[in-house]
Amino acid sequence: MIEKLNRLQIAIFLSIMLLTMSCGENVDPTQGDVKLVMKATTTTSTINSGARVAESDIEFTTAMIGVTEIELESLEGSSDDDHSSGNSDDDGDDDSSDDDGDDDSSDDNGNHHDEEFEIEYEGQFIVDLIAGTSDPDFGIADLFPGTYKEIKVKLRPIMDDGNSLFIAFNYQPAAGDPVMVEISSKQELKFKVENHTGIQVEGNNLSEILILFNLDEVLVGIDFSQADVDEDGVIRINDSSNVAFAESLLSNFVKSCRSGEDDDHDHKFDDDHSDDD
Repeated sequence: MIEKLNRLQIAIFLSIMLLTMSCGENVDPTQGDVKLVMKATTTTSTINSGARVAESDIEFTTAMIGVTEIELESLEGSSDDDHSSGNSDDDGDDDSSDDDGDDDSSDDNGNHHDEEFEIEYEGQFIVDLIAGTSDPDFGIADLFPGTYKEIKVKLRPIMDDGNSLFIAFNYQPAAGDPVMVEISSKQELKFKVENHTGIQVEGNNLSEILILFNLDEVLVGIDFSQADVDEDGVIRINDSSNVAFAESLLSNFVKSCRSGEDDDHDHKFDDDHSDDD
């Protein structure tokens, strides 16, 4: 009887160990882990999420986008047909079908080609570019080693206000009191972020990919003194108000985007040495 109990205990112990190993993250040492962060940056303006009075000519207070898809593409990688991109869950659960982004960091919808493969984040991600956070979080995705040179981004009007993009800032004109400016759009926006040198992903290693939006570049060529002002004193630029400005600003927004590695988590690209002595 005792011998049978010992054997049963050993069998239960081994079963638990095997289950734990099969559910563990990144059990394949040939894959790398990737954490994705989207963040706003400026060079001449100020970012202050709680400000109501401008301390500089431009002071950004809000920058939100509604992301439904992010696709990373590589031109270098294994051409083994057994490889697939996305999460490498071995527990039989198919996380790729969840499009609400609540629990899964990425989807398994990437298509693998000869010397080219991709990974997709799909869901409904509300991104606060000033805080550098996403709700839900993008999470950590398994990715085959390689050089990733292109990121495709899709924005859709999934935010509570029905917008795909919303940016607000205080604008200090040459004379008079500061003016609040609100930029918004309900359009679906698709654009590519290219990195010509490539972002390196290594096996059995965690890499952080940073996507930066330079808000100063968003405002390039815009003369807000020529914009119509609403009765409450706010300049609203959107799909139905100050439309000509809106088209230019959306074009600038797409062009303002850059990508790179940020393995030291300082919200700057690792090859950016602008602050070095």
